[in-house]
Amino acid sequence: MKKLVKLVCMSLCAILLVSSFASCKKKGGGDDIDWDSLTPMTEHTLPLTDEPNAELTVWLGFFDNNIANLNSCENIKYLEEVTGVKINWITVSDTEYAQKFQLLPVSNKLPDIIYTQAAMGNLDETIKDGWIRDMSKHIEYFMPNYKDYLSKHDRVKKEISSIDGKVKGGITIFGDDKQFITEPQTIGLSVRSDLIESAGYTGELETIQDYYNMLKQSKANLTGLTSPLYTNFNSLWISSMMQAYGVIPTYHIKNNKVVYGPAEPEYGNWITEMRKWYGEDLIEKNFDSVGFVNGLQAPTDIVANNKSVLFTSIYSRVGTVLPIIYGLTKDQNTVITPVKSPVMNRGDRPKIMYAEEPTYSLLGGGYISADCKKSALAAKWMDFMLSEQAMRILYYGKEGVHYTVNNDPNAEFKYVHTEAYNTEAKRRGKIGSPTVGWYNWAAGYQLEKVKIEQTIADTGITTTDGYHTMTDAVNIWSDQDLVKLIKDLKFTTAEQTKLSTLQTDLDTYYAEYQVKFIKGQTSETFESYVSKMKTNLKLQECIDIYQAAYDRQNAN
Repeated sequence: MKKLVKLVCMSLCAILLVSSFASCKKKGGGDDIDWDSLTPMTEHTLPLTDEPNAELTVWLGFFDNNIANLNSCENIKYLEEVTGVKINWITVSDTEYAQKFQLLPVSNKLPDIIYTQAAMGNLDETIKDGWIRDMSKHIEYFMPNYKDYLSKHDRVKKEISSIDGKVKGGITIFGDDKQFITEPQTIGLSVRSDLIESAGYTGELETIQDYYNMLKQSKANLTGLTSPLYTNFNSLWISSMMQAYGVIPTYHIKNNKVVYGPAEPEYGNWITEMRKWYGEDLIEKNFDSVGFVNGLQAPTDIVANNKSVLFTSIYSRVGTVLPIIYGLTKDQNTVITPVKSPVMNRGDRPKIMYAEEPTYSLLGGGYISADCKKSALAAKWMDFMLSEQAMRILYYGKEGVHYTVNNDPNAEFKYVHTEAYNTEAKRRGKIGSPTVGWYNWAAGYQLEKVKIEQTIADTGITTTDGYHTMTDAVNIWSDQDLVKLIKDLKFTTAEQTKLSTLQTDLDTYYAEYQVKFIKGQTSETFESYVSKMKTNLKLQECIDIYQAAYDRQNAN
């Protein structure tokens, strides 16, 4: 979904900022709870509190520019009515998120609840510094939904646990209308099949050699093709070519051991092939500096002006109708076709990154601050936001007013927007969906379908594609194997301190060498490059740190 594209980018900021908080000492007032007198909750009773006029303050990144104040939204007012808790939302935009998140620990008064776009990597240090609470007891006594989720998702529990194996913070979780489940792959490689056909290419698009042949023929037979392959190899999202060689541009698992991809022999094979392609003008000349829409998609100028035949796209920019709807082109002859990542040998399974197995659904973190005076209520509210009832309120509103329920198990959509709320324009300013608790990635599909159908009717476009083209793209990109990523490792303070110095130098050297080598601007051999990483930049020390953290995570 479009929101998720932004969330992924912001999650990287959240990860990077956590390590800077160690020097921001803060002592919160807190509240007193007689834990010995409590019995763990098994379910929530609504409203969540008998206290009149109960309020909490919630801080989070919120990227809907059409809503200035969440409290003015009809569904948020209904949420307050159901829970008995008024939420004072502090929302920050995507452009200000990183800066304001970093300033939180030194603020005079912390909000009660803080939602981040990634789980904090070293939560123990943040708790020790005194501005975030250890939520382990709150989870035990006040968060039955969260406890149930963790009991069924051991991998998530391991990755969000502290070094001592305890879960001390909350999370935001991927789901659809029915369950917690990872969003299918909505980003992937696409080709301009209309241009390829014009170039006379009729072969398959499966292997690296196939893609090379297609790019070569397209370059020879099409005018204005300045960027046959439009890419930026420094981005994990769009380095799909590299995966055919069995390597990715970061730490990953190979033969059950941690390796640094840019130092592996397979990376040397890939970078040599890309140097060949670059020398034959098959790759965007400025691949090291070109931009992408939301960091992911090829820009309109590249697509609309027929400058590329192979680029990265998202699921709502494929086919013919969708590119016209979203302004990528006005040409009804344009056909953007989703394709799978290339493989080395015909019959091999393609691979993708940043996709997770269906049971893995962590999106971000949720934490109770040290200044919260009602931490029990905060925990109950956070846990209620992990319920299906809360999800329906956030993404659909009030039953009978904003949506109806279709109980047909074969129905395309379970919750159906009423006529007055079935488009983005009609919902604007009325339905606000902050990313907390249960993040429903599927909720927008219904709005997309209505928008597509309306555009086809309004413009008279004659084509066979439409909403199904979007879902077909998701199915094509999702039908690929997953690269085993290393997620949410917990480093000790000593490890983090050493990595902060060593890793920067290592990544800088790797990025510089990659650009120079592919562009033919250096004669340094791959073997010499790896040798410098090992001897001058202490690569093995970095790998050992990652291996130790990975072993700890899997031992819990």
